[in-house]
Amino acid sequence: MKLSHSIKDNVCILSIEGRFLKKEVSEFESYMETLLENSDHRAFLINLKRVNYLTSLGVGMLIIFFKKANERGAPFGFCHVSDEIYKSFQSSNLEKILSIYTTEEEAVANL
Repeated sequence: MKLSHSIKDNVCILSIEGRFLKKEVSEFESYMETLLENSDHRAFLINLKRVNYLTSLGVGMLIIFFKKANERGAPFGFCHVSDEIYKSFQSSNLEKILSIYTTEEEAVANL
């Protein structure tokens, strides 16, 4: 798994590439904490365009990130969610509470 981020219109966009497996959890958690410490971001977006596999533990880590951003009062969303990952969200009724956008541009404009 490869993590990177960029800032667009003061939205912190976290891009994940590859497979999000159990062994990557601590790396993701450290990266996430660093991003959350920066209070300059008005919102957070996770771009899942290049994620080809997400375990239930990975979904759990994304939800933790979502909750921590909400605690800060920062809007949070996902974009480029594959059908498979969307089904994972649906199985836990998460699609009802998560902001899911088709593209990064749509998300930045709406967050």
